Amino acid sequence: MSRQYAMTCPVPVEVSLFFEAEPESVRHALQRLMLELQPHGLDPDLLGAIELVVAEALNNIVEHAHATHQGAISLRARSVAQQMQFELLDQGLPMPGGQLPPGQAAMVDVAVDDLPEGGFGWFLIRSLSQDLRYSRDGDTNRLCFSLALQPQTPAL
Repeated sequence: MSRQYAMTCPVPVEVSLFFEAEPESVRHALQRLMLELQPHGLDPDLLGAIELVVAEALNNIVEHAHATHQGAISLRARSVAQQMQFELLDQGLPMPGGQLPPGQAAMVDVAVDDLPEGGFGWFLIRSLSQDLRYSRDGDTNRLCFSLALQPQTPAL
């Protein structure tokens, strides 16, 4: 069952950002995305989910796709029907095997010293988003996903 969030304002949303694939630029782009989305009346829980999913995806691009060379990232967010859709493009290294990681939950029922450092990002992305797709077109990585919206029920 997919998560759905209330949208309090039916105004169409469209945000496009282009920035360097490096940590500081990602932080600024994420801040800008959230500032652009706030006035549209999106549910605070949806905004939190968007911030988490987009941050995880962008950080993975910087850490893995652009670990050995510089590049840029294009981010597009838009509301379509009852979804917030996202498209991330970059020209970094492709996903291993040309596929998304499985994103299984990390084992956390172990001693504190044995807890994994990572392994939560793709699990969170897969848990909070829908329609998650990856493709490699020439030298461009394309990651697409959406988060479901539903009209907010008026108070009685």
